[in-house]
Amino acid sequence: MVQINLEKQVAIVTGAGRGLGKAISRKLAEAGASVMVSDLILENAEEVAAEIKEKGGTAKAFQIDVTDKAAMDAMIDGVVAEYGKLDVIVNNAGYNVIKLFADSDISEFNKLVDINLKGVYHGCHAAVRHMIKQREGKIVNTSSQAGKAPFDYHSMYSATKFGVIGMSQVLAKELGKYNINVNCICPGIVRTEMWEQNLREYDGYDNSVDPETRWGRVVSNIPMKRPQEPEDMANAVLFLCSDLARNISGQAININGGQVCV
Repeated sequence: MVQINLEKQVAIVTGAGRGLGKAISRKLAEAGASVMVSDLILENAEEVAAEIKEKGGTAKAFQIDVTDKAAMDAMIDGVVAEYGKLDVIVNNAGYNVIKLFADSDISEFNKLVDINLKGVYHGCHAAVRHMIKQREGKIVNTSSQAGKAPFDYHSMYSATKFGVIGMSQVLAKELGKYNINVNCICPGIVRTEMWEQNLREYDGYDNSVDPETRWGRVVSNIPMKRPQEPEDMANAVLFLCSDLARNISGQAININGGQVCV
């Protein structure tokens, strides 16, 4: 039986307090990694870390704002000082605004860039310094199917997610000689709190619309006729962080039920 074993590995996951980040943190811990659960909301990170420890795993919670480069540097340097290395970083923290471009505001765009793009830069930049010295490491960045194809109301979000893919692909070329793999996951429509919020925004916060009706609408556009689950993203990240994916780098992997195939 093929099994993925990440014992003795140290991983950092950002945006890990809920949704995709929570599922990814749990999956890496189940494979044996010591997981640094980081989130803007400390309580959420602590809950995930506690859950991992209750199940016999190793985890530590951090409150981190990915837009703060000094804070990201300090967290990652501290993790390396304590554990002696950093094997994996999953730059997952993200934010979205659902709005037509003509109605958009520069302050909203700046926030999206700060979190979705600069946040990934900060995580990669801090981690790479250590991974180059180690001459190994795995970096997984969360992009989106909206980072590959156009979706209404996503102009600002798409710009940041296209950027994540571009930066990751260049890093894969630059860091390959150090045995560092850099990849992206590109989630589709995932049943999370963020997507629940997105669908309410699409409906103008019309509470008369049943949530299952909203999900039915979006599922109709997915070839496999089902939304994705956080566990689907976690499984892909686990694979990319394993030796099974040792020669996979510079890729942006769709996990969207066939909705976007580029």
